[in-house]
Amino acid sequence: MVIVIMAVVSSVVVPAFANMYERSRFDSECVNAQAIFSWAHQQAVERDTTVVMHFDAPTQAFTATLTPPPPPNDQPSALASQTLSDTGLPITKTFQLNPEFRISNLQVDSGASASSTGRSLSASQGTTGDIVFQGDGTVNSADFEVTSRIGAKHFVLSPATGMLKAVPDGRGFGP
Repeated sequence: MVIVIMAVVSSVVVPAFANMYERSRFDSECVNAQAIFSWAHQQAVERDTTVVMHFDAPTQAFTATLTPPPPPNDQPSALASQTLSDTGLPITKTFQLNPEFRISNLQVDSGASASSTGRSLSASQGTTGDIVFQGDGTVNSADFEVTSRIGAKHFVLSPATGMLKAVPDGRGFGP
């Protein structure tokens, strides 16, 4: 009798635990995607410069590149204090999705602050686009979905605030 009860309980608990584990991994991947957008926005505002976020569809990777502004020309170079971030070398940060997750339906609106061509770009078609974070906190708008076999989460990048938010869209998990 005890064996039957244990078999029934385990037939319910094991699939529920597997689903919970998958959902936890999915949520963690979404938080990691949000983190690189937050980093790009923070660096652009703190350093009053431009950070360009590039999405590479074949590798499913976001790369944020910050090029520090040149040092002021009115100070002798011998007196300038240089740190690693002041050398003029680009600083990059990359986030690549795990293979079981995908970015789909990436739409980038070049808007007034972007340096791209002004067309919408689709990650599902294998094209890439640049998202440009400005030093004043603005960014061109973008939206995309992170998908997996268990569902999808829709994200929208606000042009006014530069923040990436998960939004409910009725097709997946929502925020």
